[in-house]
Amino acid sequence: MASPVSAVRPVVAEPAPAPAQKHVLLFMHDFSRTGVVLNAVRLANALGGRGHQVRFLVCNATGRADHPIDPEVVVEVAGEPAPRWLPRGLRLLAAIPTIRKAVRSARPDIFVSLGNHGHLPAMIALIRLAGMRKLLRMSNDADRIGDSALIRGVRNILLRWTIAAADQLMLVSPHLAQHPAIRRAEGQGKVVIVPNGIEIEEVRRRVRGARVYDLRPGRAVSVLAIGRLVPHKNFETLIRAIAVADRERSLHLTIIGGGSPAYRDKLEALAQSLGIEDRVKLLGEVDDPLPRLAAADVFVLPSLREGSSNVLLEALACGVPIVASRAAGNASDALDGGRFGLLVDPLDSAAMACAILHQVGPDRCLPADRATAFDLDATLAAACRFIEAS
Repeated sequence: MASPVSAVRPVVAEPAPAPAQKHVLLFMHDFSRTGVVLNAVRLANALGGRGHQVRFLVCNATGRADHPIDPEVVVEVAGEPAPRWLPRGLRLLAAIPTIRKAVRSARPDIFVSLGNHGHLPAMIALIRLAGMRKLLRMSNDADRIGDSALIRGVRNILLRWTIAAADQLMLVSPHLAQHPAIRRAEGQGKVVIVPNGIEIEEVRRRVRGARVYDLRPGRAVSVLAIGRLVPHKNFETLIRAIAVADRERSLHLTIIGGGSPAYRDKLEALAQSLGIEDRVKLLGEVDDPLPRLAAADVFVLPSLREGSSNVLLEALACGVPIVASRAAGNASDALDGGRFGLLVDPLDSAAMACAILHQVGPDRCLPADRATAFDLDATLAAACRFIEAS
């Protein structure tokens, strides 16, 4: 029986004539330091470089200075009427009138919603606004591990409506097309896959020119994870896996990333309860994690969900042995089903421990040249062509 995503093929770079200039409006919540925003800025700059009029529409400009946005790309702040202490989803829903007003004023040819959390508010804001193509860039699974049947049902109803309101979907990974609502859209010819990309030579240049880090206290094997300190990154299972694997071989885990202080306290308490507090270091945010990534003996991506993980692609470019959760978005695709790194059940700490030990052994599975399949220039060109052709 054919795979449900077999008819959906990733877009590849092909020569094309110069497109007519279009006004493209890219919508997202803010400029926080996430993979979604990083890839959005890259896309905006690429579209601007191809002669299009490009505008970011955000609810607030938090983090704008952290991203190299080209001068010709306009940033418009729609406003965020709800208090900042409310969850982001509620703030986005409250901002629907201001989003609608900004879009009506801008009158773009193409509207692109870039973050999954913003798709529903965006499509509500655009009801009965004609004269533009409405695109959704989907980067995360709609269903989440641990959701109740009620929550999953409501979320899927809203997803089906959102997809129906859009003209086309751009997925960052084939695994996203397995969702029934997206399969239906694929059958209607509304879906294309355009993966995230990686500047391979830039990653390697930054590693070569940086300080050399030693992540191995004593003779311990260095294990590295990178991500925000939030529950869906699943660092708890990773810490439990380190406790299991440490019985066989001395390990040291470093986790890079900021986030919730409460979750940080929870992780530190877990490490202490397992008797490995001296084996786990929560480093917080660093200016450039790549030198530490290149210095690690093994990189682990334990997430319960992801979209298309930038740090996974960076690990491929660095040539670091990888262990990734099967639920971590495009991990299975990026690692080609396990050819270029090991895939594990994200809730099985024993299996994760075994995989880590294997990846620091003589028969470890290495990334080889897999990163070349995600060359940034090719993936950006593909995304631009898709937007231009819509």
